[in-house]
Amino acid sequence: MIPVKRVMARNLVTVDKQVTVQEVAKLMGSKEVGSVLVLDKDSGEIAGIVTERDIVKKVVAKGVDGSSYLVKGIMSSPLLTIDSSKTIFEAGDFMDQKKVRHLAVTESGKVVGVISIRDLINPSQYDEEAW
Repeated sequence: MIPVKRVMARNLVTVDKQVTVQEVAKLMGSKEVGSVLVLDKDSGEIAGIVTERDIVKKVVAKGVDGSSYLVKGIMSSPLLTIDSSKTIFEAGDFMDQKKVRHLAVTESGKVVGVISIRDLINPSQYDEEAW
């Protein structure tokens, strides 16, 4: 079985919860990522996650001004996580149960990556021996 750690994105893109949705959207575009982790600088902890889907459903579709609306208002929290040793099948099942497309990946309780539904369906990441 293929573990999550083999296919997860390791480049964590983070933003402070006080930045605007527009700033986050620009960052996601420049970094070519579908999600960012949201930090609470006061506590130093990850407060949640914002995805492209959050921006579309909670801002664009509702006609909200993303240039003045803060990301803390649309982030998904608490952060849903999966251990890096779990299989991609377990990740897919968990995403399906929770109706999400991104999970933070942890090792010893620390976030070390993010896995998306795209990561699970991209066959170029797998070699035949893994199956």
